[in-house]
Amino acid sequence: MRAREFLLEYRRDRTAQAVGDKLISAFARIELAPELYGAATIAKMVQTPDRVPYKTVSFEVFGKTVSVNPETAPEILNQIKPQLIDSILEQLESGDPTAHKEYTQWIAKMYILGDTPLEDIGSTLKEYLYKFAVLKRKKLIAPPANDINRYSSFTMFMDAMDKYELPEDEVVDKGEATEVYEDATVRVVVPEDQAAACHYGRGTRWCTAATKGTNYYNQYSRQGPLYILLPKSPTHPGERYQLHFPSEQYMDEADDEVDLYELIVRRFDLVNFFKQQESTVGDYIVFADDEIVNPLLEQIRELTRDNFWDQVNDWEMQDDYWQDYRAEQARERGYVDADGDIDWDKVSNDEDLGDYLDFNEQLGLLRSNMETALNYTFDDIKRFVFNDQDGNHPEYENADISKLSDLMSAIVRYECGGRRRDDNIVSDFLDRHIDVRTTRDLHKPGAPPWIVRRV
Repeated sequence: MRAREFLLEYRRDRTAQAVGDKLISAFARIELAPELYGAATIAKMVQTPDRVPYKTVSFEVFGKTVSVNPETAPEILNQIKPQLIDSILEQLESGDPTAHKEYTQWIAKMYILGDTPLEDIGSTLKEYLYKFAVLKRKKLIAPPANDINRYSSFTMFMDAMDKYELPEDEVVDKGEATEVYEDATVRVVVPEDQAAACHYGRGTRWCTAATKGTNYYNQYSRQGPLYILLPKSPTHPGERYQLHFPSEQYMDEADDEVDLYELIVRRFDLVNFFKQQESTVGDYIVFADDEIVNPLLEQIRELTRDNFWDQVNDWEMQDDYWQDYRAEQARERGYVDADGDIDWDKVSNDEDLGDYLDFNEQLGLLRSNMETALNYTFDDIKRFVFNDQDGNHPEYENADISKLSDLMSAIVRYECGGRRRDDNIVSDFLDRHIDVRTTRDLHKPGAPPWIVRRV
């Protein structure tokens, strides 16, 4: 995108004509805003029809119900294009705090080049642009840093603005907040209103801390409290964290996702505190209590072993090579009657003859590896998630107890040398036939919070 494609004086109609198609391309690539979901889906169908997993779908687009599939999407997109471009530009303008929208052309250019959703433009970016405008007006930012066009991305711009502080006369009310925890390493506060969310989020990129753009504090707080962690010995300037358990969002000051285990186990000792505050924390496998998980593990072990031996018995009965081998061994040992028939009772009682797993070495090895995996303790399982020899398993770091059988399946595959799932009857059984689910929706007094079912 060349800067000359934008006019020096912003006008929505001319900007729409100049870069409308590029705005739609960016919109299709990154936009997830609920109010524009239908339009985004149509745009995605046009841009990447081979990656759309459905055929015809219906949803509301600008007040009308539309049925669309990859074949009809181009025509429908062409029909809604003027309204869609206008809506995108309206959203981009909402991120510009100036009266005459002097930064909207730059916002549009960066939106086309980048990967920032419209939601963040109207909240976080607007906050940064407000700071920029104040600093520029008060001549607190020297050239060339005071030229918006020198910044080639939203990230570059916000990183530069993080080096500045707003003048004290621009700081708003601190609001009301509750300190819910404190120790030698960290304070934890819960903002009780938007003003407090802005105060404790000052200098961050959280959409809940916006004072000039759209602030999403109320949307999040209706679902559950926002916990802001303020380190007493920060590892870097501005270090802080915001946790929202209902939406499973755990962010640092740059609004980048952080590993919850690393944060509340290794960085701070906060697991027990949060388990008392938020019932869902104990549902994460890595934070769950032994008395909850160990009975589930025992049931998984029992069901897995029972299924394995059922499979072994079936294969043993159908393995002609094994039957021929047993018959040959029996005759060599004289386990035959006067009619020359094999006395199978004697065969069964002769432990020196070995069993089917001795004969079928591959199956015997599988049984040995299975037992190694099933005998993992809960502590072993947590170490496997974070520290096993093949590297950690991030897909399970934030998994809840419902994924326990999947995790045991991964451990079985690991102990079996990483063989493919389809080659392993044990992991296949765990994946397909063991279901770990919560009982909280059953509302049965005295019931365990989680149960194991064979399905």
